[in-house]
Amino acid sequence: MTKARTRSDAPTKAPANAPTKATVNCYGCQHHFITHDKNKPYGCRAFAFKGPMLPSRTVFNVTGTECAYFKQKSDFAAKWRHRS
Repeated sequence: MTKARTRSDAPTKAPANAPTKATVNCYGCQHHFITHDKNKPYGCRAFAFKGPMLPSRTVFNVTGTECAYFKQKSDFAAKWRHRS
C-alpha cells in the first residue's frame, strides 16, 4: 500500500519566469537611475536603456546571465545622501 501524496509532500517547482540564481541589486549600482517616465521608471547608463523593470532583471531575462556592468556605488555617494 502506498501513502497518498499531500500538498506538503509534493515536490515544489519554481515558476518559469523565476530566476535560477540571485540577481544583482541595481539600487547599489552606479549605473542605475530613476527616470521620470511612468511607463519606464528604471534605467541603466551602462547599457543605455530605460524599462519597466529593474535593469538587472531585464538583462537576466534577455541574456540569462547576471549584469556584467554592475559597479558598487562609492562610500562617498552613500554618505553624501545620508547627511543631516
